[in-house]
Amino acid sequence: MGQMKRRLLGAGVIGVLGFALALPAGAQIVGSDIPAAIVTFPVVRVEDGIDTFIQMANTNSSEVRAAQCFYINGYGECAVATDVSCLVNFDCPGGIGGEQCIPNWVESNFFIDFTPFQPLGWQASSGLDFLPCTVSGGQAVCGAGSDPNSPQGIIQDVQAPFRGFLTCVAIESVAVNNPIDANDFIGTATVITGDPLDSYTYNGIGIQSNDEAGGDNHLCLGGGSDNCPDAEYASCPQTLIMNHFFDNSSPVAGTVVTTRLVLIPCTQLEAPRPDRQFPDVVPTVAQFLVFNEFEQKTSTSTRAVCYTDLQLSDIDTRPSYPPDDTTSVFNIAVQGTIAGQTRIRGVATQEQDVGHGLLGVAVQRFETDGVGPSTAAVNLNFQGVRGQPDVICLSQGSCVPNEGP
Repeated sequence: MGQMKRRLLGAGVIGVLGFALALPAGAQIVGSDIPAAIVTFPVVRVEDGIDTFIQMANTNSSEVRAAQCFYINGYGECAVATDVSCLVNFDCPGGIGGEQCIPNWVESNFFIDFTPFQPLGWQASSGLDFLPCTVSGGQAVCGAGSDPNSPQGIIQDVQAPFRGFLTCVAIESVAVNNPIDANDFIGTATVITGDPLDSYTYNGIGIQSNDEAGGDNHLCLGGGSDNCPDAEYASCPQTLIMNHFFDNSSPVAGTVVTTRLVLIPCTQLEAPRPDRQFPDVVPTVAQFLVFNEFEQKTSTSTRAVCYTDLQLSDIDTRPSYPPDDTTSVFNIAVQGTIAGQTRIRGVATQEQDVGHGLLGVAVQRFETDGVGPSTAAVNLNFQGVRGQPDVICLSQGSCVPNEGP
């Protein structure tokens, strides 16, 4: 199965790595293969038999770099069956009858120092309360044996069940949480399941900063609005491009493929706007333009709120309700071809204080007769830049531009 998956990836049908936006030399970009000041990991899972191994590194060979990171858990709980975790209403036992999934958007926040050229890896379920190198007087001290990275600089663990994302932002230090212009962080995440044994890896998505970054906890991804007249970080992509097999297709005899799409917002408000309360969630209408191998075009849309993780065939049908799948525009029963391309765009609004850009990762699952499942994560391609800037607000201070922490 592993050889078959590699052949398929090599054939270019689903082997699409996220690449940097094509911009003039020297411009700040978004990409999954670049060091950046913001790195986000859209797929982090900690559940029974499932964990995520996260790796980050400071690529700067001479400077200590610090990061402020936060996990957001997309799981809510069912309104009636309160012991059941859910992403959508149909995950609940009474979903068909109208039981609702109540979102929580639980946040975990932590700070961490990276010494020059330091790589770090940790399990999301356990975090790290001791790091191999500490920072003293701005210098790296390694091999201390018992000292933590710093009084604040540990990696927070997350409690199961967790299904959400992680974002890390370059800051001056764990003691001075001011964001800085430092495009030095890069990372990957690997989701591992134990029964049956399987894993998939993807690159963290980097958002580069420019010399306007810093000064407050209100981060402008792009510019041109009342709240973000000047860009501090690269604009999020206008369009996400996903090359994929249609659900329930069989590229090889005896194998069936399904794909899950994870979308997260570029606007992430760890601190709420002045007239809002936490969690300050910004809903976005995600539009999908789907092409099959005959270049026939279909379209659909869905509402994306903070964290969206759906099988493709659930995007335009009742989620977690398989009888509907064959009516989806993402299903081979509708498209009639094995593979296609989907272009995804967050619909802009007239809002001046937030944006509606999206980032994401596709997770493709291969089920083969007599063989355990095999999964591959795929970074999406990007095209264009958003005209409406997105905003990240960190937890220290209010979500107001030009205001220090």
